[in-house]
Amino acid sequence: MRYSSWIVAAMVLLSVAGWWISHHLTALHFQDAPASGFFADVCAPDGAAAYDCKVVVKSKWAVWPPVEPDPVSGELPGDATPVALFGWWYFTGVGLWYLLVGRCDPARRGWHLLLLVGVIAGCAVSAFYLYILLATDMPARCLWCMISHGINFLLLIGTIMLFPRKPRAGDATGSDVEAGEAPAEAAHPSGRLVLAALVAFLGMTWWETALTRAGRSAILAAQKDRESKQYQMMLHDFYRDDENLWARFESQEPATIPLRADDPRRGEGDMLLPMVVFSDFQCPACRDFAERVEKNLTADFGNLLRVYWKHLPWGTACNENSARDMHPQACAAAAAAEAARVLGGNDAFWKAHDALFARQRELAKLDYRVLAGELGLDPERFVETMASEDVKARIQEDIVLAKTLGVKATPMVYLWGRKVDRHMLMNPAFVKRISDRFQQVRNQKLAQQKWEGLSPEQRAEMLRKAEQQVQEQQVRDPNAPSPTPGETDGHDHDHGAHDGHDHSHDPQ
Repeated sequence: MRYSSWIVAAMVLLSVAGWWISHHLTALHFQDAPASGFFADVCAPDGAAAYDCKVVVKSKWAVWPPVEPDPVSGELPGDATPVALFGWWYFTGVGLWYLLVGRCDPARRGWHLLLLVGVIAGCAVSAFYLYILLATDMPARCLWCMISHGINFLLLIGTIMLFPRKPRAGDATGSDVEAGEAPAEAAHPSGRLVLAALVAFLGMTWWETALTRAGRSAILAAQKDRESKQYQMMLHDFYRDDENLWARFESQEPATIPLRADDPRRGEGDMLLPMVVFSDFQCPACRDFAERVEKNLTADFGNLLRVYWKHLPWGTACNENSARDMHPQACAAAAAAEAARVLGGNDAFWKAHDALFARQRELAKLDYRVLAGELGLDPERFVETMASEDVKARIQEDIVLAKTLGVKATPMVYLWGRKVDRHMLMNPAFVKRISDRFQQVRNQKLAQQKWEGLSPEQRAEMLRKAEQQVQEQQVRDPNAPSPTPGETDGHDHDHGAHDGHDHSHDPQ
């Protein structure tokens, strides 16, 4: 075998080595975890603190075009192209050329000249990055990067040595003719072989790019999953802290939320705790709130709660404040619920409410005439009412109110005019605080009403009994503090107590 064959074989092996290094550096670019195995041993050798490939592949020079990492997370932009990926393509091209083509005949040395120009350009890039690694203030060195650049210079030497020259008379030619150039028909490589090498190169680079994208997607998905779990743990811990939740709730300035006499509501009786919910029938979080929280709140609050519904569909068909058509069926669903209220009253609305949320995934193909029949309403009148101006105006009123209040997401819940994150309502301690406070306000109001309904003689008798209770208590326990009359008779005569229906005042 001629010496040139050995050089070609060495070039293939060098290209494979550069290909392997570039592949691992590309993968390391997206990984959070450090490298492992033999690659890691060279990446960050023991006792050599100045070397760490992980640090280098996370620097601004590790991507093209260069860009500074995020100052907080230290991460590079997810859409930036790693320099190592260019190296992967480069070594693929050189290796495939020498594997499939080898050395060119003198008559076809133009192909080899083209390869030589490419390798010289690659070495110029290697020289630039070696300068960055060794002569600038990089926080670490990348030994694998330097090895790959060294391989590149060896490829340049081999490519120069393999440059085809015209044979001299008397040289051993092997497949060549005894003197002069080989006949044109026997020249190597043929056009078909060059085309095959080009197709192989394009196929390999496509596979490498797809592999890189898949790996990046998998790693980013894993990162997001970890971040999501960490966030959920933090959120879980946060919402377990009822003291913090209560402080957030009380620190808000109450908003005035006007309610219509015929607004959809759940909960009957006087002085019930008012909750206003802005919601969207195509919103998954709204469905979750309705199924897991809204239906259970009456029991959680000891039958003191009254829920008022306000429409806020995030669809451009009826909500001009929606930046995009996020829920394209939400407007029609809101109109259906309103039509049910108009034709069947409050109970019909809540039946429609439950049915629409139950079929949320089917709203795009829901037949509203069938829904009307299930609600016991006339299908034709139902559809006509859905399209009526009165229904459209009603929904618009709620949308305008939501904008005035600054509502930008659903479900948005208000208690006593204060915003309440739906996750807060999953904290039993927070719910109990709200319930206890409302019981206090309610008792104060009832005591005030009872006091105002008494005659002067009855008030005097109540005060006399209260004073007698105070004296008896002091005899039993001289150190006990003197209770107020309101405490002894079970009534609070504070005339500043607030009605639970007033949304603009603090219940304290």
